[in-house]
Amino acid sequence: MQLGHIFTPKHQKLVNQCYPSGRAPDKKPKSSETSYLIYYVNSRSSKLEKVSNYLIKRTNTDLSRRRVGNVCVTLELMAKIVDHCKENLNVFVKEFLTLMNMVLTNNSINNDVTVIELLEITFGTICRNLDGAYYGGDTEFIKMFKSFVDLLFEVVSKRLNNDDLMLKVCIDISTIIGIASDPQLNYLVPKCVETAIDQLQARYPQFKENSLLEQPSLTKRLSKTQTRAQEVLEIPTADNDLCVATLHNYFNTTETDKLNLSIRSLIKKLQSTPNKELLEFISNDIPVQLRYIVVLLLTRQVSNYERNQVSGSQGNPDGALNSLKLISCLLVSKISIVGLSVLDIMRKVLAVQLKSKESMPLVHQCRVTIKDLNNKIYYSEQTSDMLYDLVVKIKNVQNEVEKRILVDDMKYIVDDISQPVINVDLLTELVPFMKGSVIQLLNITEEHISGGSTLSRLFQMVRDIEDRNLQSKAMSIIFDKYKKIILLPGLNYFQMNIKEPEYTYYLYHFNAAKTLGVTSYYSETQQKLDNGELFTKEELMKYYKNANNTQFGEKGMQILMSYDNQISNSDLLNDRPLSPVFSSKPLSSPMGLISPQAQTNTQLNQPMRFVSDDVHSWKVSRPSIPKVSDLKKAMKNGSSTKNKPLRGSQSVKSRVTNITFLLSELRSTTAGDDSHIIDPDEEEVVGIDKMEIARSLSGRGRNSVVVEDVSTNRASFVPATVNEDDEFRDAVEDVEAYSTSRGKIFANY
Repeated sequence: MQLGHIFTPKHQKLVNQCYPSGRAPDKKPKSSETSYLIYYVNSRSSKLEKVSNYLIKRTNTDLSRRRVGNVCVTLELMAKIVDHCKENLNVFVKEFLTLMNMVLTNNSINNDVTVIELLEITFGTICRNLDGAYYGGDTEFIKMFKSFVDLLFEVVSKRLNNDDLMLKVCIDISTIIGIASDPQLNYLVPKCVETAIDQLQARYPQFKENSLLEQPSLTKRLSKTQTRAQEVLEIPTADNDLCVATLHNYFNTTETDKLNLSIRSLIKKLQSTPNKELLEFISNDIPVQLRYIVVLLLTRQVSNYERNQVSGSQGNPDGALNSLKLISCLLVSKISIVGLSVLDIMRKVLAVQLKSKESMPLVHQCRVTIKDLNNKIYYSEQTSDMLYDLVVKIKNVQNEVEKRILVDDMKYIVDDISQPVINVDLLTELVPFMKGSVIQLLNITEEHISGGSTLSRLFQMVRDIEDRNLQSKAMSIIFDKYKKIILLPGLNYFQMNIKEPEYTYYLYHFNAAKTLGVTSYYSETQQKLDNGELFTKEELMKYYKNANNTQFGEKGMQILMSYDNQISNSDLLNDRPLSPVFSSKPLSSPMGLISPQAQTNTQLNQPMRFVSDDVHSWKVSRPSIPKVSDLKKAMKNGSSTKNKPLRGSQSVKSRVTNITFLLSELRSTTAGDDSHIIDPDEEEVVGIDKMEIARSLSGRGRNSVVVEDVSTNRASFVPATVNEDDEFRDAVEDVEAYSTSRGKIFANY
């Protein structure tokens, strides 16, 4: 014996030293020896395979001799080795699975709860340290793992009939990283979820009944809800109930693959036993940012029915109906959902609704679900987007039955709205399809007005209403809602668009009289209505002049005095004073269009002339260049021709050069005439821009002729009197020029 002990390998010695002596069934491994064994295998990873193989050999011997205590010690040693050597798990995990499979298949020991519980602990340790990198491409390991798990489920459920132990196994499987992504192992996820739901329903019957049946009366429903709330409060938490803990492990996760498979299993269970409490209970455990997946998968169940209808195969209307009811229950519950694509879900439900228009229960439930989509506001423009989408779909649908269904959907949404959420533009789009709901639409319309054109559509909408009572109520609501901004645009609108008496015209003036606080205006409106007459501008000006609100009165006067009411509604929506209105009198003629004598008289009374004063300035007009014959004729007659004014259109430099050349030619024909250049400061500046005058003023020397304008207290030029007897002077003569300003063109008339 001693020689055999001496030649025993060290790893076998270390393993054997961990086992206590005796045949007691509740043995525990020796702590100090176990610690040294862990240190040994952890520091020498090459020994792990030898230790695992020896454990298989020793366990086989213990099983054959029914040494239950030694088997328990082996299982605990395995758990400790896995926990401390997880980096090298792939070295020994197959041997450990083989060992555990030996224990499960041994009929003399697999009915011992203590042994199976220890085996579950070891299995859980392996699962917590498993990763897709270990088993991703190892088909042998996957085959061994599947075989072991299936056998474990069978032993626990059939031989032991231990529900808690089964739930522990399900929890162990949920800890495997990436199991839902593996096509060979992901079947375990729905299997575990269904097992946990079955246990939950068995322990709490309120999750097993069909709660989607026809709702009772309101009193009974409230009483039942309160009772059910108490029952839900009695459900234990994950800390002290394994079925709740199991569901928590599968649903309270950010692994979308695992969550997707888990929710599908839940929906499958709900199709057989529709229960909204179960849906709400489990959905509440899903992370808030991922709860929308429940609605998406339920919607997909409904869409599958629609696709079956299109393909001609027999669908399940009850399944689609239950899915729609479950969606509605979740949407109206207190469960918070974020990131839900409301429009996408609504469009899918609408597609099912229009394809199933012969099934009235399904059509009605689709309508309820669409309305419930708007029960919670996920973003600011949600309701408007839903209604706009329905309006577009109604306009594109040709079938009258489908159009009526969509209009009813729209009414269902509007009836459920209690706050102002739509704008005036959407209001005018909805009214043609919901003429009987104009008042309700106005009540849910926001007070904000985007622009003046919107108000015109608002008044046109009231004019299109056929019922006078509805017209009267609508106009009153409009004035109550938009009192500060509707009065003046309304006056502008009705003055421009109403040429014949109509009821809407008088409704406006009735409400305008109330707003202005002018009693005589109101009574006069009633008289005009009785006589079928329209107000004249003078009559309305009298009332606006006497208005209590001076701001409204002043702007109203400007509207009535304007030429053809050419005032923008946008100007009427703000508090700024209106720009000067256009007078109905004809515009006065500009300087360049009046007679020369009147133009000269006007110039004498003006301190300065600009380009805008004369349409015939050098910048604007382009007369022909004077010819030699014109100059000769001018020298003889002493005046320029009216048809050929002696002005050119070239630049200053080229013009002076041309005139100098022409005058040189004239010298040969008209010898003896003394010519000289007149100082530019002595002549009138014709067609000078404002910027040019400013530069000229800044560069004038001491000889510049400047006078002080008493009225404006500014220096200005004295315009010269037009003298048609002025002559051309030779530019080549010596002239003393004191001005430093740039050369200009000066004209003589």
